[in-house]
Amino acid sequence: SDAFTGFGGAIDVYLGTLLGINMTNCSFTGNQSIWGGAISPGVFEGSFINCFFIDNKAQLGGALDFENGTGLVTITDSVFSGNRATVGSGGGIRCLNTSVDIQNCEFFNNSAEGSFASGGGIDIDGAADTGHTIKNCLFADNSSSYYGGAVNCESYVAPQILDCTFSQNTAARFGGSIFADWGSNPWIRDCIIQKS
Repeated sequence: SDAFTGFGGAIDVYLGTLLGINMTNCSFTGNQSIWGGAISPGVFEGSFINCFFIDNKAQLGGALDFENGTGLVTITDSVFSGNRATVGSGGGIRCLNTSVDIQNCEFFNNSAEGSFASGGGIDIDGAADTGHTIKNCLFADNSSSYYGGAVNCESYVAPQILDCTFSQNTAARFGGSIFADWGSNPWIRDCIIQKS
């Protein structure tokens, strides 16, 4: 059923002051919520190392929903597979006004669904001056029912997308692998993009 409630199907971390979230060797499977199928933090910074996010779903942020983070979130050596945003953005990860550094990760078969869905693998929205990096990642078979099958860049963001491979990602409207709106300026370097 897609009648979800609440924040963070597995973990909801929120407090009015800066929190640190640091997770290593964790698995999140089959969780669901409205925001962040697995995790939805409030004011935070943190890291995820060697974590697995499998078959989680939410209306926004199928696995992870980051909003208004005050520090940098780093995600390394992790896998996102089969996660779904059922009515909007970020099938794997939704980053709204949050700085992210994502390296050595794999995104397989994640989807953003709905009338204006964006970012089947990752949705990055807002806060261009905070910095975003996606490096040495694999995106395969991710999809969006509107734009940005693998990665969506929106509202003045300028992520660095480096040394990544994109294969068989699809979007129903624009940007099978990567979509950037008129105000965004991603820097894409040394990437392979195949059959998007």
